[in-house]
Amino acid sequence: MNKGAKHRAGDGGLPKVDYERLLALGSANVEAVVKASEAMIKGIAKLNEELMSFTSARFKEQVEGSRAIAQCSNWSEAFEKQMGMARTATEQYLAEAGKLANLTTEVTMASWVPFQSYLRQGLTELKKQEGTEK
Repeated sequence: MNKGAKHRAGDGGLPKVDYERLLALGSANVEAVVKASEAMIKGIAKLNEELMSFTSARFKEQVEGSRAIAQCSNWSEAFEKQMGMARTATEQYLAEAGKLANLTTEVTMASWVPFQSYLRQGLTELKKQEGTEK
């Protein structure tokens, strides 16, 4: 039997259950889940917006680059333009990966805030109860 159960067991029977407190904890947990879900949905919307914006810009640049290559008068000029496009695309993809990583971190942190608050509140309540049971 764990320490917490000993305090509540009394005469060796089942531990005393405070149903009102249990209901309050359940309600707070549901509230934390809802708030975390809202933060996650908002964050995913931001990620989606960023991805759509980046994809659109890259597509436009690719079309413009293809036109420029098609207008080249020799293979050497076309090769230089293609290399420039590849270099630019690589730099942009790396920068975008950094942005997406930062956004993902922000979304994760925002979705954990409600749970952190819920857990702090629960631990505070538990410490209060342990102090009154001794």
